[in-house]
Amino acid sequence: MCIILQLGIFVVLAKEPTSASQPLGGSASIIYTLVVNNEDAAKHTAHVRLVVNEPTGSSLTITFDRQGALLGGPYPISIKDLRASNEKGDKLWTSQYSDQGWPSWTVSTQNARTVTVEYDVVLDYYWKAIDAYLGYLGPSFMMSIGLWTFLVPSGFSKRPVIANFSLPTGWDAYAPWDRQNGTWHAPSVEYFVTSTFALGTFRVITRHIADTDVSIVVYDKWAASMQEEIADASFRIFEYYATMVFTKPPIGKYMAIYAPGTDDGKDIGQCEWSQSQGISVVQQFVTGHMENYAHRVFHIWNNFPPTGMQAGTTEGDWSWWATEGIAIYYNNRALVDLGYLKGNEPLRDDVDRYLREFLGTKNDVPVTQAFKLWDISTDAYFFVTYRKGALVSLLMDALTRKVTNENKTLDDLMRTLYERHGGMKGVYTNKDMIRLLNSITGFDFTPFFNKYVYGKDRLPLKLVPGDLAVDWPELLRALKLSRFPIMTLTLSDSFPKVGQTVRMTAQLVTIYSKPIVNQTITFYLNSTLIGSTTTDQSGLATLTFKVEVNRGTYQVVANYAGSPLFSGTKESAALTVLPMEVTVTATAGPTSTTQVVTETGVLPVQMTWLQVYWPYLVLALVVAAIAIVLLARKFTALK
Repeated sequence: MCIILQLGIFVVLAKEPTSASQPLGGSASIIYTLVVNNEDAAKHTAHVRLVVNEPTGSSLTITFDRQGALLGGPYPISIKDLRASNEKGDKLWTSQYSDQGWPSWTVSTQNARTVTVEYDVVLDYYWKAIDAYLGYLGPSFMMSIGLWTFLVPSGFSKRPVIANFSLPTGWDAYAPWDRQNGTWHAPSVEYFVTSTFALGTFRVITRHIADTDVSIVVYDKWAASMQEEIADASFRIFEYYATMVFTKPPIGKYMAIYAPGTDDGKDIGQCEWSQSQGISVVQQFVTGHMENYAHRVFHIWNNFPPTGMQAGTTEGDWSWWATEGIAIYYNNRALVDLGYLKGNEPLRDDVDRYLREFLGTKNDVPVTQAFKLWDISTDAYFFVTYRKGALVSLLMDALTRKVTNENKTLDDLMRTLYERHGGMKGVYTNKDMIRLLNSITGFDFTPFFNKYVYGKDRLPLKLVPGDLAVDWPELLRALKLSRFPIMTLTLSDSFPKVGQTVRMTAQLVTIYSKPIVNQTITFYLNSTLIGSTTTDQSGLATLTFKVEVNRGTYQVVANYAGSPLFSGTKESAALTVLPMEVTVTATAGPTSTTQVVTETGVLPVQMTWLQVYWPYLVLALVVAAIAIVLLARKFTALK
């Protein structure tokens, strides 16, 4: 599960603590060595050795990197037996203290040229709020983000890192760093500690996608089919975001690690940043794992440093809901578009909970005020920020499509936002989103934000079997958008077999449910024209057609081009064509011409008498042959 905290005045991404006696960086490398043996792994314990070359000043601060605040830190991760020495092996004085909850140590360097710090880290902290461990080391593997394992020397975040591993027989290390002759190299301490890494026996599958080398690391003891399924889904989701939603990724390398669950069957959480992530697969690989992966990939652009965008976290304009809510919405949309989900089932469950548990209660607050719920109920905070934020994002995408007749989507907003604020350039606010949406669509989104972002009006969503839908009459009436008609599209059969006839019915009405008559509705199968007809006195336009395409899923689209009084609109419905063993068209006469929808267009297809009736001829011949055999046997018996 992805949990990232930005509570404005309550939780702030702190700056790295520095000391006046320390330099801010330098050219000498920081060297880490992580030691794991079988006995200590069973106790969830690893030994870490940190070497700082060329420290300057009389003291050195050792602590957890403050970037962990973005993932909800500080956490009570156990650090034991921390000690320090100089290049001669002489012991250096250390003193532990707490810096706003962050465990920290002061090391008296005594003008040492090299300071070595050693400690044991116990990776067994379970965070009940997310039902997961924050990093984990067990008898057969380890997975963690560096933030929870490696203490850092304050003031040296830009220094390069060299890392070494001493591991049990058969184990190896897997990380997004560069490997040279068994030694790992990271460009900086801040990159090193925000990387997710794994130890154990894993398999690496790499693919080049949109100028990025994407590596999927899967546990080697899983079935090969499961490994391939994980890699294929991960590659497709990354490509979706990198080419369909945004332009090319802002990183040259990305790694996702899929590890088993912990020994007690729990997940490993909070392993995510712009260059890598880690996901636990406790049993089977399911769509929930794809959602988590997709959420974190989306954060490459809209959250994590140094590539992402920074949302507003002040009480006056708290746009953090958009960071998480829009990401949740895109998780779902990506899986629907890629065919992993048949409908918006996860968001449907959120609508159901919103209506049952939140609407009209003390926890029914605007998404821009969600941070106020933290001290009341963390569950309510997460629901309003993440899940209600996703529902607001769905409405925002749907309205963008509606007012532009599907010519613009929420993708256009995200791309424009990233052009302006990507790479942590400034902070984007709710007002920025309104201005950009207005510019992109030519429509004023201020009323929408006043009602559903700054306000807490009932979200105009409704539950339908296996999915959810925008309640367009309610939304358009609420925004007083009488110019936009409402069109519904129904099919007489959404799962026809090859050769069957399907009746399409589109209804065009005003936002007050009055029929719009004598308007032309054009129907398409994907992009192939089927035909057109006009609406009657009930606003209905009906067209029937025979489908002759390969089995598969298609989109039936009903398009209304608009009029001087009404804007254009379109609706679509899925048509899944099933195979049919024998397709017969009964006609009078030796030949017939039938209108058939094919993959290349609507074509007149000539069918000969023999093509139509050959199955019956074959059947008649078989019956005749059986009759002859029976008569012959009867004649022989009588004789």
